[in-house]
Amino acid sequence: MYGFRKPFSALRAASVGEGWPRRYGRRRFEKFSQPRHPCRTHPVSATGPVQSLVPLPPATRCTHSFVEWGIFILRHSVPMDHSKLVERLKAEVIGHEDFYRFEVGDRIEYYDPQWLSEELLAIPLVRDHVGRLLNLGNSRGTIQIGTFARSLMAACVEQGAEQAVARLMKYLELDHNPCCEVALLGGVHVEDSFEIFPGVFIAPISQVPSTTLQNFIAQLPQHPQLERMFSPFASVDIREDLRVPQAALYREMLIRPKICDPKNIEKPTAEEWNDLALLSRITQLLTLAGPSSPIMRRQYRELDDDCILKGHVGHGWAATYEETRVDTVTTLSKAELADLRPFVEKYLQTGEALWAIVDVPLHRLNEAVRHKNLIDKALDLGIALETLLLHNLSNSAQLSYQLRLRGAWLMGADVEDRKKIQETLKKLYDFRSKAAHEGKLPTKQAQLDKATVLIADGLRLCASMIKTVIFMKGQIDWDHLVLGGGPAVAPTAAPHQ
Repeated sequence: MYGFRKPFSALRAASVGEGWPRRYGRRRFEKFSQPRHPCRTHPVSATGPVQSLVPLPPATRCTHSFVEWGIFILRHSVPMDHSKLVERLKAEVIGHEDFYRFEVGDRIEYYDPQWLSEELLAIPLVRDHVGRLLNLGNSRGTIQIGTFARSLMAACVEQGAEQAVARLMKYLELDHNPCCEVALLGGVHVEDSFEIFPGVFIAPISQVPSTTLQNFIAQLPQHPQLERMFSPFASVDIREDLRVPQAALYREMLIRPKICDPKNIEKPTAEEWNDLALLSRITQLLTLAGPSSPIMRRQYRELDDDCILKGHVGHGWAATYEETRVDTVTTLSKAELADLRPFVEKYLQTGEALWAIVDVPLHRLNEAVRHKNLIDKALDLGIALETLLLHNLSNSAQLSYQLRLRGAWLMGADVEDRKKIQETLKKLYDFRSKAAHEGKLPTKQAQLDKATVLIADGLRLCASMIKTVIFMKGQIDWDHLVLGGGPAVAPTAAPHQ
């Protein structure tokens, strides 16, 4: 492909009878005369392609003068008038909706007539998209001419021809895909929307800006046979009462690049991988509020509601494997979420060095909260405490003593405080060891009640310890700490109250 400058000089030479320059050759001359002329997409400057050029008709020999080429460029470099498309939609579609409409299950779809595809292909911006991959960040799907035709038909029926064409042109002129990413949560409930991280909100389902989600939730009572969201093969059926999401994380995004070349797909960078996992990481961090046991039922990205292509292109989604069934829901107050937000920010901003330290304790704490059986709770809580406090221990001797010593100095504000924490950790470690080796619960009710209170205190203590490690970015010199030279405790952590 060649830019304008060389073809123009060659065409000018041919038009004034100077002969075809030898450096362009007959083959290049023929290439310029084909229907898919290079002028259709090639840039005239560094600012980008001329988006409204159209292909030339086939010819065996160039007969255009330099002046004619100039007129051609000026004519097709200005915004195109789409009034004819609007009028044709009014004549062919408005009043004849039933002719184009058909049902697919509970959905209404529209045929894409041949004349509409031809009209759309005459729009250069449409041609630039056809055959390319629509990029949503977590998925990519091929854009066909039928994609635009069906979306335009639906918008025309719902909103009228003028607004439908205006919406189409608005989307075509964007340099990004406006998207909404949603993570449906189980195990937690909130009363109102709260910004848990810049640009990321936790909200009741009713406040999530996704009509796809709102329609799905609204249809659950009337359609118990409704397929599980997005796929009948999902690992978790969220139609069940205990699994119907009661909260969600969401964020609105601008995805770039908007479209991709299917022949040149680049692998995601490390930064892009981390961005894909953002809502999943925040879901796990919500464990520290309560503590609770949030789980991500579904995560998906889709085009915004005001995007004309929404519902006519694919979108990516994922589900989380449920190791332990979540059958309790914890209501998180705004005060708890406000207390958690600085730790969420610190965790996400610090990066992988911190994640390697706290991710396993977070996961095990989440599992411990879910369990009903005290033995299972004690085992997972013990793993959470050991992986947090002993992760870099070089000497495996006296693990119980090292765990108590580190925990007491990490969280204790004074001598009396450290004594209480050390005693709590000793009881937890002993109970965990007995659970692991004997697998028995206390037989007397009084002992069972004490064990229940002990585990509840241990869950809160573990959550506070994880917060403190996050606050310190995981940079703890344990040898220095246990000699009395430790850092200050995180100001919002309430270790053992």
